[in-house]
Amino acid sequence: MFKKIVKFTLLLVLIFCIIFSIIEINSQRPVQVLKSLLKKDGLSSQGFKLKLNFLLVIPVGEAKIENLGIETFRNRELIHIRAQAESLNYFKSLFYAKANINSYIEPKELDSIYFMQHLEISNKPNDDREISYDQKRHIMRYQGLRGVEERVIDEHAQDPLSAIFYIQNKVFNINEEFKLSMNTNQKNYILKARVIAKESIQVAHKNYELWVIQASVARKDKNPRHKTSFKIWFLDNGSQKIPLLIKATTNIGPIVAKAN
Repeated sequence: MFKKIVKFTLLLVLIFCIIFSIIEINSQRPVQVLKSLLKKDGLSSQGFKLKLNFLLVIPVGEAKIENLGIETFRNRELIHIRAQAESLNYFKSLFYAKANINSYIEPKELDSIYFMQHLEISNKPNDDREISYDQKRHIMRYQGLRGVEERVIDEHAQDPLSAIFYIQNKVFNINEEFKLSMNTNQKNYILKARVIAKESIQVAHKNYELWVIQASVARKDKNPRHKTSFKIWFLDNGSQKIPLLIKATTNIGPIVAKAN
């Protein structure tokens, strides 16, 4: 009798997991993400939230990215982008991560000028770093755990936040390809992207335009261990594009980020 109860319980758990997975995967369709955003009145190019799923269906964290506009920072007028991310409460007993990141961007060329990061990860020392980019000399000044160092960077080098902002403001054309150089550590990385589609979807009798890009980020030295590929659906919101859905293939498994 006890074995039958255990088997029945396991069967119920399995059925629940299957149903949850189907619902979660269905919610990752661009039209479903957009419907959810509209219900929350979450359409704003000045800021957006992302829900992060590991292995497609396991919610592990949330991130918020905000455009704080032009600010005077260190005697320069720069665009300030801020990102905050943290693992979900139920997941913290297994793995805890928290990040607070700030990027200051030159308004005309949209180049990264300053990048600050505070990162907390389970069983690791906090990672605090500050980077300044000399875009004329192609030099990056890095201050972190190893002290102060200078490194050579490519022309128009970006940090992760400035790269997102650059893409949000870029004019897209079907089949267009573009590259961005990125560096916040020791090696230069190259983001390669191609605009693969423009889609029109209808929600509540209103049409919305989506741009779809296929991209990858890899070390410039082409080390295959450091490569991530992803597909992004951007909602064309007039002045800027909003990242609606991101599906990434990484070395640790597939990750999905959807606007929330």
